[in-house]
Amino acid sequence: MKNIKSLILISILTLTFQGLFAQGVVSVKEMLAQKDAIIVSAQNASVFISKAHVKNAVNIDIHDLQTDVPYKGKLKSTSDLANLFGKKGISQTSKIIIYDKGDMKYAGRLYWVFKYMGVSDVKVLNGGIKAYMAARKPITKVVAKPKAVTFTPKLNKDINVDKAYVKSKVSNSGTILLDVRSAEEFGDGSCNAAVNIEFKQVIDANGKIKSKEELLALFKAKGITGNKEIIVFCATSVRAGIVYLVLKDVLNFSNVKVFEGAYNQWKTS
Repeated sequence: MKNIKSLILISILTLTFQGLFAQGVVSVKEMLAQKDAIIVSAQNASVFISKAHVKNAVNIDIHDLQTDVPYKGKLKSTSDLANLFGKKGISQTSKIIIYDKGDMKYAGRLYWVFKYMGVSDVKVLNGGIKAYMAARKPITKVVAKPKAVTFTPKLNKDINVDKAYVKSKVSNSGTILLDVRSAEEFGDGSCNAAVNIEFKQVIDANGKIKSKEELLALFKAKGITGNKEIIVFCATSVRAGIVYLVLKDVLNFSNVKVFEGAYNQWKTS
């Protein structure tokens, strides 16, 4: 009987583990098994070039996705983003796996941008380059030279909201405004009626996404449940991406959006 219970427990844990990775997140083993996937580093360009990275990975520096006009962190135009992705050998039908240095912040940002641009098959490496290095997998300093392709955007406008939309939801009991900046930043001011959960709280000590049970408890404590509309934001939307992924693709909450202009836009007139 004891052995049967142990087998049942292992089966449940295995299904939970597989269920997590089926929804936006992959392990190192799963990433390497996807031979037709394009591996994308979301690290700073200088770091990607100077340090070893995953073999055949292409680099998209998240700072190249945005501009500081009229506010810091604003996404570049759809055509600019499409041109950038195309030059990296990425089309809207590509299978993409993203990694960063290990805090999931930059990977999450790029993940959300790809989703907004209409890429359906995009995932993030759980634990980033740290997990890859810990697994002792091959690395290189050789920079890949992908063949340019055409990226045809199909905007997923429902997941990207602006200041006017956010203001219209401030007093709506069915909407949660989730500020994922630090507690210190939140204390200095935020959008009206927002609640605060720093993005780091969805990640464990090893830089990996926490279990579903831990995540559900974390959000429920702030009144955040799957039956509500959730608008995630930070200062420039960089930190919002990984929380969007967790809510939408790990916990399967149906109505999750990112305030792309974020708090920097909120403060402008």
